[in-house]
Amino acid sequence: MKKEKLTCQKCNADWERISARGRKPVLCPPCAEGSSPVLIKKEPKRSEPISSDTSIKYPGPSKWKCPNCNTKMNTEVGLSDPPVHKCPKRAMRVIVLELI
Repeated sequence: MKKEKLTCQKCNADWERISARGRKPVLCPPCAEGSSPVLIKKEPKRSEPISSDTSIKYPGPSKWKCPNCNTKMNTEVGLSDPPVHKCPKRAMRVIVLELI
């Protein structure tokens, strides 16, 4: 049997259970029963860049437009690749937006 690690949405405590079919519980057993759980301190996650060699090709802020349906989008941050969207005029295909 395989164990899975879950996090309680009410108290943010980590807990384990044997994995089973169906929906995963969102509350730890003490929160589900209504009693106060034993809290485990969690260290905050560090936000680190995905890679250090990413180069920004499109500095922000920038404006983008779909060549097919003229949907417009503004970005406030720099991007390394052009944004995409699902174009309703092209059967919801993913279309690369153009810089305007």
